Order: sequence, then C-alpha cells, then structure tokens
Amino acid sequence: DEASSEGSTDKDLLEKCLSAHQPLASWSRVKWIPVARSLGEQPFISAAIDPNRDVRQRIRAIEIVTHLFGGFDARNLATLAGDSDDSIRARTAWALGRQSWDCAEVEITKRLLNDNHPRVVRYALESAARHSSSRGIATLIPHVAQRLGAPDRFVRQAAGKLVARLTSQQQLEIAQDIQQTNHRAQVAFALAVTDRIAVPHVPALELACEVLCDTEDPQTRL
Repeated sequence: DEASSEGSTDKDLLEKCLSAHQPLASWSRVKWIPVARSLGEQPFISAAIDPNRDVRQRIRAIEIVTHLFGGFDARNLATLAGDSDDSIRARTAWALGRQSWDCAEVEITKRLLNDNHPRVVRYALESAARHSSSRGIATLIPHVAQRLGAPDRFVRQAAGKLVARLTSQQQLEIAQDIQQTNHRAQVAFALAVTDRIAVPHVPALELACEVLCDTEDPQTRL
C-alpha cells in the first residue's frame, strides 16, 4: 500500500480515505488512518461541506474529522447543519455529541432539535444526552419537552433517554411544560423518569396508565 501511494496526489489520497472499504475494520483502519493524518483535517472539512460531492463521501468526511481531528469549528458546523440533505444534517447532529459543546454548539444543537426530519432530531437528542451534565443543556429544556410528544416513536424514545439523565429540577420543568400537551408526551415523560431508578415510580406509572386508558391513539399506545 505504501508503494501504491507513491506518486499519488493529495486528491487521490483523499479519495482513498473517503472510499475505504469497511473503514471501521481494524485491517482497513491501519491503511487509511495514517494517510488521513498525513493529509490533515482541512481536506476532510472541505469534502464534508462540499455540496457537489457524493453524500456517502461527505458523511465519511464528517466521521473522519470527528474521530481523528476533534470535530468541526462552529462556522463549519453551522454550514453542515443547514445543508439541504437530511443525511448530512443527521451526521452533523451525531458529530455534536462527540466534540466540545460550548455556546455555539448548543445553539446548533437547538437548531437541529427543530429540524423537520425525525432522524436529524433523534441524533440531536442523542448528542444532547451525551452532554447532559453541561450547563448548556438548560437552554434546550423547552425543545426537549416538545420532542417528547413527537409523532415519531424513535424521537420520543431519544427524548425520554435524555430526560432520564437530567436533574430532578430539570425534569420538573419539563413536567410543567407538558401538562397541556398531547398524551404521547405525558407517556414518554412518565417512562423516562422511571428509567434510572431501582423501584417503581408510582406517580409516573399512574400517569402512564391514566393516559393509556384515556386514548385510542395507536401511536401513543405504541
């Protein structure tokens, strides 16, 4: 492989990294990671934000920048979060959970929590959960509360897992936010607050039973 790389341009080497077969396999990583490190982060950042590049390669570029180079700066994250392709926005939401999460990143996460594609929202919730002990999580509380009532059950589940990681005070804020919302939000919240305790949370279980008995909505029952 070293011999085959001799005479290759940086563009050729970039293509090899972005098109590596089974890139997470150990035998593949020993081939492309040294090449990627030698190229540095900028070619991969440029590939990630290039709207004319194949989406699969752009996603791979996002993963490489995240895993090898510590993630993107706020400006490039904002560009990726505004991409027209939901796959790119979803992988950007994923990346936010694996890098520093300061004020700018929190605002971008908030933007993705309000995306119109469920997969993007789910990844944003999962990333926020990885930063649940951060002070920035407080600004997301109203948006998390809204996602507890999302039509998509995977979004509700992700929102619930995030709620389970929050402090009691933050959970109380969410409980107050969803008092007048749909049944789905109330059930998702009730399940969330019982997720990390060893004994049944009776008020939460009573709420879930009350809501389930009071609705015929199949999505809520699901």
